[in-house]
Amino acid sequence: MVDTKDDSMCFLCGEENPFSPQLKFTHEEEIDQVCTEFTPEEHFAGYKGVMHGGIVTALLDEAMAKAIIKKGWEAVTAEITVRFLEPVKLDKPVVVKGRIQDKRRRIIEASARLEGRMGKELARGKARFVLVGNKNNTGE
Repeated sequence: MVDTKDDSMCFLCGEENPFSPQLKFTHEEEIDQVCTEFTPEEHFAGYKGVMHGGIVTALLDEAMAKAIIKKGWEAVTAEITVRFLEPVKLDKPVVVKGRIQDKRRRIIEASARLEGRMGKELARGKARFVLVGNKNNTGE
C-alpha cells in the first residue's frame, strides 16, 4: 500500500527533499483547477537549454495529482499520456495547470497543461488515477 499522506520527500513539492523546487499550487475556484509557476534551472535539462521531457511529464502529473488532493481524495497515477508541443526552455517561467475531467467509482480522469509566456501551450497531459485507501475515499 502506498502512503499518500506523506509527500515530504516528493521530487516536486517535498519540503524535506533538498532537490525539490518545493512547488506550491493554488486553487482557482471559479474554474476548479490548480495552478503553479515554475522556472526550470539548468539541472532540469534534457538537451542544452531545454527541460527534460521526464520533468515536463512529472510537472503535469503533479498538477493533476494536486487537483485530486484538493477534492480530498487519495489516488495514485495508473496511466499517463503526454503530448509535447514545443521545447520548454530553461530559465523561462512556465505555468502548470491541472484539473479533474471525470470520476467513475475508483477511477479519476484528469488533465494538465504546461504554458509558457502569454499562455502558449507547450505540453499537455491526461491521466487516469486509481483511488486508494478507505471506502469513504470514493465520494459515493
